[in-house]
Amino acid sequence: MQAEIDQWPKTIFPQYGIRVLDLVPDEIRADRWYADTDKGKKILDAYEDVQMLWQDFDVAEYLARHGYRRIPRMIRTLYGDPYVHVHDKWFVLTDWIDGRKLRFSPEDVLPAIRNLAAVHQALRGFEYFEYMEDGLSKPQLQWAEIMRASISDMESALLEWKKIAQKDLIQTRFLEQSELLQNQIRHVSSAFGSENMTIDPLDRCVGGAPFDQQWMSPSGKVYFRQVPKPIEDTPVFDLARCCLYAVEQGHSDAIADLIQEYEKIRELSEMELRQIATYASFPHGLWKLFYLYRRRRASMEQLHGLFRQTLDQYRQRDQQFAPYRNRLLQER
Repeated sequence: MQAEIDQWPKTIFPQYGIRVLDLVPDEIRADRWYADTDKGKKILDAYEDVQMLWQDFDVAEYLARHGYRRIPRMIRTLYGDPYVHVHDKWFVLTDWIDGRKLRFSPEDVLPAIRNLAAVHQALRGFEYFEYMEDGLSKPQLQWAEIMRASISDMESALLEWKKIAQKDLIQTRFLEQSELLQNQIRHVSSAFGSENMTIDPLDRCVGGAPFDQQWMSPSGKVYFRQVPKPIEDTPVFDLARCCLYAVEQGHSDAIADLIQEYEKIRELSEMELRQIATYASFPHGLWKLFYLYRRRRASMEQLHGLFRQTLDQYRQRDQQFAPYRNRLLQER
């Protein structure tokens, strides 16, 4: 492999009209190298699936045509191709953008939220070419359906456990929190009921952890570190995940600012605000424990210890978030 890499300055980079001064492998990714060249710093990525390459290329070019360019765009070769094919791999070259991970500070997260809203606007209507129709990431369940499915499973389990004479420790602990869980079930039913969900077929979100996908440059501009993977779902899902992250980090007071910054680019409806508030206050940790229990992924002792810890963390975060949630819902 090293002998092959040693030949790249002669086989790959000349096709870009670029001379390599130094080539260093990424410490984590085996398919990435950092190149110092006579035309600045570059990143060389290797694809084993050419369709995935074309998907990333299509997304990046679509975003650029719609006014968004803070993404790694593939540099074309001297022959106009966005890649160089060597043996069983397709290599692409992009500019190396210096930067760092985001910190949870106003200087970082507020421009990151505006950046996220700008991507949402630019991604509207994106479709892969017909021969790549399987490329668009379509989750088995959309956000609202996932929320409704979660509460349906929990509601059924609570009813079932109440009828059991000899309950185990975890069933007992969940039933002790029945009022809290039933309140959450009502909130989700109200905010995510099918009659309240009118998803625009042109809308796209990026999924994952939106803050982790972004990068702060030395100039103060925020970029997406990788080409986003469009998902056919409401963009509010991404914003809600950012708000949940703020709550989990103990920054509930930042949510109003996050929403205000987002709305500078994309306005939110009253129902979308309710969905954000419901999602951010949802006891996700308890739901994860519920599924661990149902799937027998942990021992009873482990689950019992995690249950108390998770419940305490949720109550503390919810107490901090409650006034901001109420204010958020009252302002519209």
